[in-house]
Parts: sequence; structure tokens; C-alpha cells
Amino acid sequence: MSFFSILYTIIIYPIQLLLECCYMIFSAILDGIHGSEGIAVILLSFVVTLLTIPLYIVAESWAEKERLTQEKMAVRLAKIKKAFKGDERYMMQSEYYRQNNYHPLMALRSSFSILIQVPFFLAAYNFLSHLESLKGVSFLFIKDFGSPDATLKIGSLAINILPILMTLINCISGFVYSKGHPLREKLQIYGLALIFLVILYNSPSGLVVYWTMNNILSLVKNIFYKLKNPKKVLYIVCCIVAAIFIISVFTVLSKTKTIYRLAVILFALLLILIPFIIKAFNFLITDRFLFLEENSTLRLALFLLSAIGIAILAGLVIPSTLMQSEPEQFSYIDGYTTPFVFLRAPFIQSLGLFLFWPVCFYALFSVKTKKTMAILFSFLLILAVVNCFVFSGNYGPIEPTLLFMESQYFTNARLTFISMAAAIVLLMAFVLTLHFKAGLLAAVSTIFIMAFGILSIKNCVSIGRAFKNMTPPVTLERAEPIYHLSRNGKNVIVVMQDRLISAKIPEILEERPDLRERLDGFIYYPNTTSFGTLTMFGTPGLFGGYDYTPWQINHTPEKTLQQKHNEALLTMPLIFLGENQNENAINGGGIT
Repeated sequence: MSFFSILYTIIIYPIQLLLECCYMIFSAILDGIHGSEGIAVILLSFVVTLLTIPLYIVAESWAEKERLTQEKMAVRLAKIKKAFKGDERYMMQSEYYRQNNYHPLMALRSSFSILIQVPFFLAAYNFLSHLESLKGVSFLFIKDFGSPDATLKIGSLAINILPILMTLINCISGFVYSKGHPLREKLQIYGLALIFLVILYNSPSGLVVYWTMNNILSLVKNIFYKLKNPKKVLYIVCCIVAAIFIISVFTVLSKTKTIYRLAVILFALLLILIPFIIKAFNFLITDRFLFLEENSTLRLALFLLSAIGIAILAGLVIPSTLMQSEPEQFSYIDGYTTPFVFLRAPFIQSLGLFLFWPVCFYALFSVKTKKTMAILFSFLLILAVVNCFVFSGNYGPIEPTLLFMESQYFTNARLTFISMAAAIVLLMAFVLTLHFKAGLLAAVSTIFIMAFGILSIKNCVSIGRAFKNMTPPVTLERAEPIYHLSRNGKNVIVVMQDRLISAKIPEILEERPDLRERLDGFIYYPNTTSFGTLTMFGTPGLFGGYDYTPWQINHTPEKTLQQKHNEALLTMPLIFLGENQNENAINGGGIT
């Protein structure tokens, strides 16, 4: 993994993961509705805008502070430039900056609102540009969300209207925002709009729609800044949006799953109750634990130790524990010579998600926000430890990329009730400890970090030993086909076509009569399928039946994966020999 790849994983990947999760939720809620993909992209833009509002508030305060500082120093700097030249001018300016506690690099504060767009843009660009579900999807006048819109055609020349519209909206938003600001800021805004036009002109329409909505919402946000009472207007807008959501539950979303409809109603109620939620939060957090506002060392220790603990738990402890249970599943895959490559990626991702971005937020915001983050992360660490080691469950097989192979549904009401009760008890104990002995929480976090480190090292040593005892697979430069067929008896031939969907075979034979003629005498078994995304997972179930599917094969942990594979491979020959089959057969399996 290169240095730039590591930077991307730490900085951009957490945002991309957030975009992916939100898009999948919106797609599930809107499933079956015409234009659901386009609506999901628009809603995604709303979520990102809401999440970045705190960052833009900080950026605006920095930019305003920079403008006031520049105005304050402008007269004196003009006199220095007029009276001095060369090194003397530089020395006088430096001295004047020192007297005002100012450094020229502080001028970057006015560009912070532009800089924070970069990681969000890169994440959206990488996610939406490669999103398969948008390809071939139409929305309003856009024929294909996965391609440039090409709305206007002049002869053979196709003109993409969406990027031009996006740039126009961006310029209007910049005009509203920069009214009364220095010319330098205006040039930055308009120049950035032109850069986005060049970058996105030939991009997929889905990405351009997302960024256009960002610009529209940015325009609305800039208009809000100009209002006399923006908070009241914002609350009215939230209530209107909540009413639209509730109405949609009983109209457009009437056929959606009940759990999704309830989630939409709950979100709408949260929008309506925002003032009361803020008051309750201030009562429970902001107006309490004031010692954390005064003791910056303890506050930082609670936050930083907890963030490091969560990052190590999620990025090293859990993945290494899974890998050491059966290291052979993660060895010699896709040309990798070590299984530890599958630990590196989740650890770096975890550093970005639980450490890098939280530290950035902690550094940017006020003391009250820092206190809130310290309390929140301390509790999350304890909750994560209890959830991981006390309420661990059986989540089915996983792929070498550490992704679950089957969807997870938490439908056990008894276990859910026990988990919630335990979380409430933990919260009460946490609040009491924080109130009377806050330093103890920092010590507990330190102990957790040390324990996580020891457990991770133990798991890695176990994985390393198992890998060392494995026999590397032999790679042949040229494979010669060898067939052992009976000349006197009947032969059974099993054909497993990699990445072929079994249900497509009849359609292929219908389109290719010549192929049907060549396969005359073979039998097609339509009910065969593969239960995995890789040949290693699909083959055992194909040959050995349901007892060797990824969901069942883990029920015999006393056997190695190699033994299970060998048993599966022997199952079909034994069945055919036992039943004395006298037919040639072709078995089409789809490895998707």
C-alpha cells in the first residue's frame, strides 16, 4: 500500500463509507419506487450538507476573523509598503505582524470553507463514479445516471447541460456568499466553480446531480446567513420537511417495509423535537461536568485514549481474532504472500474513522463540544468492549476481505431487551464514575489499550505460526488438461463455469443453436447454484451439497478447511458410484 493510498484510506475512505451507508439506507427505503436511485442521490446530498454545517460555521467564523484582522491592519500595511522597499519593507511588515500576533499563513483561514469541500468531493467522486446501480438508470430528463447527460445535441456534438447548470448555481451561491467580501475571495470562489466544471463535465450524471444539489443547498445556506432570525426559519423548514416525510409514509412509501416506514417517522419526529432535544442535551451534558471544561488535560486524555482504544479494537482486535480462528481462509489469496495484508486495510480504515476525523473535529470546535466528545467517546469505548466480548454472537461466514457473506438481522427480541438493559446500566455506572472519579475512566481506557495490544500481538503470532506451517500452493506456468475417462463404462462430467449464472444457461442455448447441438447428450440441472462470491467458497457446496455451503461448513470447527474441502469433493463421486449412474451430465454452477 503506497503512501498516497494510506492517506486516502485515512482521510477520504471514512467519508466514502458514510456516503455508501446512507445511500444503501435510502435505496432500501425507496425500493420499488420509480426514480428511487435519483431520489437517493438527492437525499445523500442533504445528509452531507447537514453533517458539514458545523464545519462551515467554523470556517465562516475563521474567515470573518481574518477579514476583520486584514481590515484592522490594512492602513498601517499600506503606509509600510509606501515608505519602505525590499528587505526593509519585509522587516517592518514582519515586526508589525508580530505586534498583532499575526502570521501570513493565517490568511489560509479565509480559504478553509473551500478546503473542506475537497475530501467530501473526492469521496463522492470515487463512490458515485463507480456505483453500478446508477448505470442505465433514468431520472427526470436524464437517460442514464451512469453516463454524462448529453441533453443537448448539435449535429454530432453532445453538450452536457447538467455541469453547466451546476456551475451557474455555484456562481450564484458564491455571489450571495461573497457580497461585501474582498475581490480575492470572490476570485477564489468563481475560480473553484470553473475547476469543478472542467472536472465534472464528462462525469456520470449521478455524480453531477449530487454536486449540483450540494450547490443548491449551499445557496440556500448562504441565504440563511443573511436572514435576521435564521434559527427560527430553519426550524420551520424542518417541520415542513418532517410533515412531507410523514405524509410520504402513508402515500409513496405505503408498500415499503414496516421497519423502514417507522424509521422515517422517527426521523420526522426528531426534526420536530429538535428544540427540546437541544434543551435536554444542554441540561444533561452542557450544563453538567463543568470540571471537564476547566481541566483541559483530563478532557483531552479521556477523548484521545478512548478514540485510540476504539480504533485498535475495531481495526486490530476484532479482525485478528476472526483471522486466527482459521488462518488458512486468509492465506495465499489473490497472489498475496501473507495473510497480514487483510489486517492492514481495516486497521488503517479504523484509524481514519475513529481517530483522524474525531481528532480534527475535537481540534476545531469549542470547549463545550470537546467536553461532549470526551464524554461520548469514553462511554462508546466501554459499550464497545461489553458488546464485543459479552454480547458476541454468530454472524455467519465472512470473506477474506472481512465482509459478512450474509445480511445481519437482529430479530431476537430477548437478546435485544437484555442488550438495551445492559447499555442503560452501563450508562448509569458511567455517569456516576464520571461525576465522582473521572480520572478512573482515563486509567480504564489505558488498561483497555494495553489489553488490546497484547491480544492483537497474541492473535498475530498465532496467525503467523499457522501460516508458516502451511504448504504454499504450486503455480504452474502452463496447465496441461488431464482427463481420466472410462472407455467401457459411463462417465460423469461436472462442468463448473466460473462467474456464470446457472439460470442464464437456457437463454444462452436459445441464442446459440450451434452450442445446443454440440452439447447434445448432456443433462442440464437447473437447480444448481454457488453459495459464495469466490470459487473457494462456492466449490464445496457445489460438489458436497448444502452441508458444505458457507453457512453450514463452519458447524464443524474441529476439522480444518482443507479437510472440509476434501470431504465435499468426494461426496459427488461417492453418490454417483453408489447409485451407478449411467448418464453423462453437465452441471452449470454460477459463481457470481
